[in-house]
Amino acid sequence: MNEYLKWIARLAGLEYPVQTVVYEQGVPKSVFVPKWTCVSTHTARHTFATQSLMRGMDLKVLQEILGHSDIRTTMTYAKIVDEYKHKVMLEVWSRSKAG
Repeated sequence: MNEYLKWIARLAGLEYPVQTVVYEQGVPKSVFVPKWTCVSTHTARHTFATQSLMRGMDLKVLQEILGHSDIRTTMTYAKIVDEYKHKVMLEVWSRSKAG
């Protein structure tokens, strides 16, 4: 499945380089790889969860879809969405001038 996801990501044009860490003889090394090489079922699941919350899906419904027994596991995604909303809010407010 991961190979198919990588193939789709490559077709979608995710060619731009992203920084990642590889280990050579136990030593971490920073390298740049095409974005499509990083796509996997894990990233797809994470993207689904984040996008679902950003589009208004109820946290409890998402918990059931993802199969989490503990709501705190699902709330990890909600934290990311809240941080994104906060960032967007600050950007909008910093552009507008109160008059």
